[in-house]
Amino acid sequence: YNRFRHQLLHGEFTIVPDESRWLGVWDAIVMVAFAYTGIALPFEVAFLQKMPPVLTLTDYLGYWVFVVDMLVTCMVAFEVPRALTTHHEREPIKIIKHYMDVPFGWFWVDLFTLLPWQSVLGLNSMSVFRLLRLIRMLRLMRIVKLAGRWHSRIGLTYALVNIWKCIIATLFVLHWLSCVWGFFAVNGQQQERDTWYSNYVLGKEGGTRIYTAHEIYCTAVYFCAATLTGVGYGDIAPTNIGEIVWATCTIFGTGFMWAGVVGIIVNVVTDWDPDANSFQKLSDDLNLLLEARALPTNLRTRARNHLQESFAVYRQRFQRETLKALSPGLQVEIAIASGALEVIEKVSFLRGIDQD
Repeated sequence: YNRFRHQLLHGEFTIVPDESRWLGVWDAIVMVAFAYTGIALPFEVAFLQKMPPVLTLTDYLGYWVFVVDMLVTCMVAFEVPRALTTHHEREPIKIIKHYMDVPFGWFWVDLFTLLPWQSVLGLNSMSVFRLLRLIRMLRLMRIVKLAGRWHSRIGLTYALVNIWKCIIATLFVLHWLSCVWGFFAVNGQQQERDTWYSNYVLGKEGGTRIYTAHEIYCTAVYFCAATLTGVGYGDIAPTNIGEIVWATCTIFGTGFMWAGVVGIIVNVVTDWDPDANSFQKLSDDLNLLLEARALPTNLRTRARNHLQESFAVYRQRFQRETLKALSPGLQVEIAIASGALEVIEKVSFLRGIDQD
């Protein structure tokens, strides 16, 4: 026992993100739980009065995934910045203190989202309980940290990362907005009052039957997508004051979001290949130089051909500048992995030199 306690307190069982493979698997499980929470939970609150057994089971599993994740987080080392580098703090006590830091520790967000608020507050109202379940959505803030760990493992370009961020964020916001509009429609249908959906179907089919959650949701997605992209066909309009206020918020919120999405995509397309962009600018500068000096056509052709054929050299020059940002040790490892030892073996007075 004493030996186990000594090993535990000195961090021998601590999980270091860069050294643990199974942590990546666990992060994938947590990401799936996050995705389920962000998709299923708003839909359940907006449309479902009674939970199907399958969704009840998956909600239960998701809850315990988050509980276990709190325990795992207490054993995962965190980075501590230093003057020239960073190191991982392995001592469990310091890890727990960092996790429970007030007020910025993730522990309090995790605990707040997992508390059984219906029992804590003594609530009997099912509608209030359904709304309180949305508190679990706060856990989605932690997805940024998990995404950062995955980015380090996979090594995707920031251009692809930004594109995927735009796609995922747009789809999630579209889904959440659609669930809110669906909530208005379902509540109005239960209370037999006019809503945006009842007026819409009245003009389409007479509005004489009860519509399913699937039909309401699909119509809400269509309306929110038209609002998000600025199309706005005008066939759906808010009816009461609550819907008018929410429609105004939707228009402003989606307008700012769509502007951000377009800006990110433009930046990604512009900076997709920075080496090629710089080389193309150099080619344009060469054409201006050749034109300004009124050089012969033959000389212009040879100059352009030379520059085009030297693109690989030009790219290697940029790559050398990139390598300078790494430590000397990493530069040596990259050189060896790139075939530097094979080149050395072909030089007589360097042949047989020790790799170290």
